[in-house]
Amino acid sequence: MHCFSLIQKWREMFLGTGRNEEFSGKFGLAIRRSGGFARRPAHWQDSPLVRRNASAKRLARQAISVPAIIHRIILSSRATLARERVSRMTTCLNLISLGRETDQLAGIKAAAQAGFDSVGIWADAIESQSDPLAYAADIALACADHGLAVAEMCYVGGWMWENSEPTREALEVAKQRARLASASACPQIIACAAGGVGDLDAAAQDFSGLCDVGSEEGVDFALEYIGMSELVKDLKTGLDIVKRADHPRGKLLIDTFHTFRGGSTVDEFSLPAGDEVGLVHINDAPAGNIFEMADSDRVMPGDGAFPLTDALSRLQANGYDGGLSVEVFSEAWWSRPAEQTARAAYEGLRSVMPS
Repeated sequence: MHCFSLIQKWREMFLGTGRNEEFSGKFGLAIRRSGGFARRPAHWQDSPLVRRNASAKRLARQAISVPAIIHRIILSSRATLARERVSRMTTCLNLISLGRETDQLAGIKAAAQAGFDSVGIWADAIESQSDPLAYAADIALACADHGLAVAEMCYVGGWMWENSEPTREALEVAKQRARLASASACPQIIACAAGGVGDLDAAAQDFSGLCDVGSEEGVDFALEYIGMSELVKDLKTGLDIVKRADHPRGKLLIDTFHTFRGGSTVDEFSLPAGDEVGLVHINDAPAGNIFEMADSDRVMPGDGAFPLTDALSRLQANGYDGGLSVEVFSEAWWSRPAEQTARAAYEGLRSVMPS
């Protein structure tokens, strides 16, 4: 069902057809059938509500105060729209690439100017705000204004191979971040696997429980294996856990650095089916001993030695048509203007994407 039709259906169920005009005034973001939030029509500013509110930001804050069920319907619709917009192989900028202290709204602007289709946001940057839920809604509106989607939220941890109390705490954090993801129109949250050694069936059960949280808020969780870990460090093992969990809200996150750092070969990019992959974190690394490298050694796509075009071609051949999110942790790039870093990330990504 198209996003606009979904809103119309719930509008009639909760408010009745006689109050549609009032509902439209409060939540009237026009939606293009091409898959995105359109610019508001010229007569939009004539509504009484808009005359009483100076900015779209204040409109977003008003939406948070309405009954929770209606609010969640609207946000769920936005998340559905975001998933539709990232349904092809698209370009994405994970905003950590601009710096750890980057304001998410400023990063969105830089990503749009560089030419990206979507962005990856960070939960801790949102939670540091005085009103995290309102700030998450501001992110959704900023992306709409700039013609972007939100492709991912980073991240949740501590959910795997923990005893009961830490697991409950991790799941509570996951619930809170799922709400923020929904409010920011983000369709998925990255779930970092634990280090150490444990039972893979237990890991799959833990991942399934995490995905149950996603079901409550309408978001997916994408499992990210960590190349420096002892067990869950490569593509095969990460995919194995996702398959064992067999949850409709569970996907695999492929990070090219972690993949090669964990010992996977380029041939293993042919293993997952396209619909098993939630997102790809793409980055590069210089020639050398990859097993001695750290996250800080990542470089922009195309500036290193990874066979990225081959890897992406294998994913594409298996039906993957989702987002490619540039994620680097480079002090050198962080020290430069955000616009310059974003442009370099976009050009690097385009240089390694399959034709």
